[in-house]
Order: sequence, then structure tokens, then C-alpha cells
Amino acid sequence: MATQQPSPRLPDLGQRGEGWVAIQVVLSGLIALVGSLGPAWGGALRTAGIGGGAVLVGAGALFALRGLVVLGGFFDLKSRREEAWLVAAYPGYAAYRARVRKLIPFVY
Repeated sequence: MATQQPSPRLPDLGQRGEGWVAIQVVLSGLIALVGSLGPAWGGALRTAGIGGGAVLVGAGALFALRGLVVLGGFFDLKSRREEAWLVAAYPGYAAYRARVRKLIPFVY
């Protein structure tokens, strides 16, 4: 079986791409950790904390959306690297990829 040389634009992050999975696990863990650290305050301080958190979540969502539009996003990079490996390993994968959506069924 012939091996395909990796694209210079897409970092491998390990022989089998385990670095991509490690980054994904770390980011998911950080999100879970931050979500579990809710404030134990009361009164006006709690209201201000909730309001400030809502503003930060909204700003983060806007930045994430902009990042997806402008940069193509983390999962797109990861999936392109994985698809390059699948095309090299399985001759019929290119035809499969042409008829099946990448991440979100019927959308993308």
C-alpha cells in the first residue's frame, strides 16, 4: 500500500494524528471545568456575575462564529488531515466522500 505524503499546510501532530485528539480532549475538558465552576454568591453580586457571564458567552459565540467563517475552524483542519489518510488507505473513499457530508448530516 502506498503512503501519501502529508500536506505541508496541515500539521500531522503525531504519526497517527494523536495530537489532534489530545488538543480536542484538552479543549473539551477545559469547557467542562469552566462550566462546573459556577459562582456560589448571592444577591447583586450573583446577578452581576450572571450578566457578565452572559455577555462573555455571547462575545465568545461571535468570535467562534467569526473564526469558523474566516479560518475554517479546528474540526475542518482535523477532518481534512484524516480524509487525506483515508483517501490514501481506501481506494473507494474519494467516491464516498463526494456523496456524504463531512460533519453535519445534510448540511456540511
